[in-house]
Amino acid sequence: MFKKIVVVFSMMYSVTVMSQIPTQLATTWNKFQLAIENDNIEALSKITHFPLRSNDFGGDLKSSDSLKSKYKLIFSDYVKQKIKKKCPTRIKGYNGYAVDCSDPSGLAIVLGFEKCGKIYLFTYIDNANE
Repeated sequence: MFKKIVVVFSMMYSVTVMSQIPTQLATTWNKFQLAIENDNIEALSKITHFPLRSNDFGGDLKSSDSLKSKYKLIFSDYVKQKIKKKCPTRIKGYNGYAVDCSDPSGLAIVLGFEKCGKIYLFTYIDNANE
């Protein structure tokens, strides 16, 4: 019974938070979550603005191939779990909308989404430790 209540509350929270972001961003975020869940780098590349700005992981990622080569380093199991549970929000000091995927070990990673024309794309990875 308790598990059912937690699941229902979690779903209600997700719907509430998702309703607070632009529709175009919600669409991109759903595609992003699905791409990460399925390790689908091709789908991820379609919603990524290159060069993907990054102050870590060897600097900006210039293409789908560079994203593919760094994918496992960037999207650890912990970060993937955060992506499943979170939703982009406005975070002071960051452009557009961001998802804080920082982990307990001290890795402070933020994934950023900005409007590019009429749609939102994955535009930056920020490691606040750098």
